[in-house]
Amino acid sequence: MKSPKTSNKHKETGKAKQTPPRISDKDALKEMASRDLGILQKSVEAETDRGCVLVIAAYIDEELEKILRAFFVDDVKIADELLGTDKPLGTFSSRSKACFALGLITRETYNAIGLLRKTRNEFAHLKEEASLASPPIVNRIKELPLPLNAEAAKSAKSAKSEAPRDRFISCMIALIVSIHLSLLIDKQRVERRLPTSK
Repeated sequence: MKSPKTSNKHKETGKAKQTPPRISDKDALKEMASRDLGILQKSVEAETDRGCVLVIAAYIDEELEKILRAFFVDDVKIADELLGTDKPLGTFSSRSKACFALGLITRETYNAIGLLRKTRNEFAHLKEEASLASPPIVNRIKELPLPLNAEAAKSAKSAKSEAPRDRFISCMIALIVSIHLSLLIDKQRVERRLPTSK
């Protein structure tokens, strides 16, 4: 069985731990998001279906972490204690739930992430070669909303007529655009909070 080639490409998509720009710095965020999205698209082109799903899921997982870090008070230690491995918000599932509960992503985005997460979990544990063209996965892909928002329409407008893999990638690009836009929220929310003294 061919194993997914995710390790090197995973690093290429900006996976090094870095402090994201303040979310009031919209130009920097747009530039970072555009660069990362371009790298990600090139990365998944060479992947197997399994690798494609795992790379995209890992990228979105870390984007959710960025959203939460940007929203939290400006205290890296506290953020690490919540978002680190084996911490309360250290999983894909818990991060997506937290982002939705805090109003940082829409229900539509949250539901789409849930479908991706379910597919990721299945593909990660399959012994045989995973395929986005298998009937159960095709039906799940059809559940992904198109488009997720007005900004994502260009990426997703032709996805209904695409092959399952192409439709999946189109949906995921639309999902990522929606997540990136979550960092560009109104002024009252954008300023990172300073911890209050006792």
